[in-house]
This record gives sequence, C-alpha cells and structure tokens, in this order.
Amino acid sequence: MPPLIVRFEKLMKTKTQNLIVGLVMLPLLCFAQDNLDRLKASYENAVSKAVEPLKATYERELRSLMQQHAKAGRLDDVAKVLAELKAIGAAEGVSNDGAPVVASTSTQFGFEGTVWKTPTGTDFTFEPDGKGTRSFGGADPTSIAWRKRAGGFVEVTGAGTQGGQKTTWYFLFVSESEAYYGPSKDGATMPLQRKQK
Repeated sequence: MPPLIVRFEKLMKTKTQNLIVGLVMLPLLCFAQDNLDRLKASYENAVSKAVEPLKATYERELRSLMQQHAKAGRLDDVAKVLAELKAIGAAEGVSNDGAPVVASTSTQFGFEGTVWKTPTGTDFTFEPDGKGTRSFGGADPTSIAWRKRAGGFVEVTGAGTQGGQKTTWYFLFVSESEAYYGPSKDGATMPLQRKQK
C-alpha cells in the first residue's frame, strides 16, 4: 500500500479510537460532575445548618441590646445595632415573637395609622395628620396631638380622660412591633403592644 493510504488509515483508526474513548468517558465525566454537585450541595447545606443557630443567637442578642438602648433613649447606639442587624441580613424579617419587623427609628418608621396598647389597656391611635385618639378599651375616647421630636421621640399631648387635664407622653418606636412610652424622654421605658386596626 502506498504510504499516504497507510497514514490515512492510521489517522482514521486513531480518530475512531478517540471517538470511542470519548463516548465511553462522557457518561463517566457527567457522573463525576453530578457527584461534585451533590457533594457541594451537601456541604453548603451542612454549613447552613451549623451556622444558623449561631446566627439566630447573635441576632437575638443584638435585638436584646437594641431594646436596652431604646429603653435608655440612646438612639445612636440603637442605630449602630440596626446597622449590624442589616449587615447580617436580619434588620428586616421576623422578630423573636414572630411579629413582622422593619428595623428603624421613629423618625423613619411610619407609625402613622397604627394603634398601640399600653400594659394597662389604654389605646393610642396615631393618624397621619399629627392627630389621634386615646381611649381605654375603646371607651372614653379623647383627642391627642403628636409631633416628632429630636432624638427619635414622638411627643403626644392630650387629656387623660374626657374633660381632664392636658398630659404629655413620649413615645419611642423602634420597629413595626416594638415601641415604648412614658411621661418623659428618659421615662419612655414602658412597652407597648401594636394592635391591628
């Protein structure tokens, strides 16, 4: 046979062998990729399960610290804690008691149009126009006026009872589900519960 034909046959034989090897190896390579994907997914799942309790504990401690700062009226410290909550992706979501939370200070949080209940059963309703009502279990409603003050506080003035003397209260709204009130800025430590309107 001429040398050119011999070379051509060798080349074809090599290409055929390469094709056969490729067809045999392709499923093995795909199988290896599937195993790699499964292994990677398993690893990421295990890491997530291991880190989640640590992250939840850290978030819970941060929220507790934020509550302490809010009660003490240290809004700069509240803002620092909120920044850390945002950094770990926990500033928005659900609070420890399952209520929705949008973390912010009262000058940013839209508390207008909400109703808050004191531990003694008094309801404060905040309308968007700077007005609202104060009532005890829906009875004996009195008009109130509110305005935002320095330090993230909301100053509320109105009569405690029908025809009663004008009183001033201070509110601090930490989130959609957390707020405090009291007779002064320093005394705004009594917790409020948000009611559904």
